[in-house]
Amino acid sequence: MRRGLIWVLLLMVSEGKAQAPALRDSLRLWFSAEPAFSMSLDGRNSFIGASPASVLGGRLGWDYGKVGVYAGLYTLRRRILTLQYQRPGDTVYRRLGMTYASTTFEYMLFKDAHWELKIPAQLGLGVATRSTLRNGNLNETSRVLMVPLEAQVSALYRLTRYLGLYAGLGFRMANGAGPSFNGSIYSFGATLLTGTLYRDARKYWEEKNR
Repeated sequence: MRRGLIWVLLLMVSEGKAQAPALRDSLRLWFSAEPAFSMSLDGRNSFIGASPASVLGGRLGWDYGKVGVYAGLYTLRRRILTLQYQRPGDTVYRRLGMTYASTTFEYMLFKDAHWELKIPAQLGLGVATRSTLRNGNLNETSRVLMVPLEAQVSALYRLTRYLGLYAGLGFRMANGAGPSFNGSIYSFGATLLTGTLYRDARKYWEEKNR
């Protein structure tokens, strides 16, 4: 059994070494394209515990066409209140909150004239808070470091060159903050295609100043 496991590990290492040059070539090809600056709102709906939550966010970065690299900041629209117990003259709520910065790597799976299908993966760093409210008074608050990891699949449909409709579905693992902060994430709405707008504006400016 041990010998078989050693052979499996050796095979995995040898395959990883063989694939490393191909990965380097792919990365070099992806990032060789002229990048476009992108800045957008990046809010999403989520769940914290069993409670629905709205996450406000924004991001900026560079879109290379096949891949994109961004930095963002996220927080809850409002903290989550959960009733712990209620007795005559004594009511206790738990209040949860979180704020974190995040880096995003986005990979384009498919693209045509109207549709885009992407996989965004985010790694963040921030703070999760837990508070106890007894009879409307703040009783205690604890803060812990959280390292959220989020992955989604998102689709975009272009209505015009600069305007589209998007939808996404994924999951958040709030490492360090406890299972209460884990949960599914989903988003939908309209979006301004700032990367396309940036490329067109830059091309227009360069041609105008030739």
